[in-house]
Amino acid sequence: MRKCNKENMTKLVEELETGNRNQANGVLRDDIGYCCLGVACDISGVGEWKYDGMSYIYVTDKHWSIGSLTTAVMNWLGIDTEDPYANMLIVEGAGATYASDLNDGGKSFAEIAKAIRETYLEGNDQ
Repeated sequence: MRKCNKENMTKLVEELETGNRNQANGVLRDDIGYCCLGVACDISGVGEWKYDGMSYIYVTDKHWSIGSLTTAVMNWLGIDTEDPYANMLIVEGAGATYASDLNDGGKSFAEIAKAIRETYLEGNDQ
């Protein structure tokens, strides 16, 4: 199990499992829905969405993004990565990938939630 803020990561998993959100690809948010990382931004409450006429941008006090988690959202989730653009590392099967790659590769929110749960919320603490 990777280190995280279990309470907030559980909130993300549960939100992904609700089926209440449409899924978008390639960006945190678009007119159709959210990617899994966009859902994390949305429920974190540490920033706000702005629309610049072309894209939805998630803005926090120090950063903004259209495609990856801001540092404030990573801190809210309790995850740390050397590459801020890689964001949420997921262990799936024998390998590892990123939540955004699962999202953009066609995995459903339910499948992504299961992978997040297995990676961050189940197993032994590191």
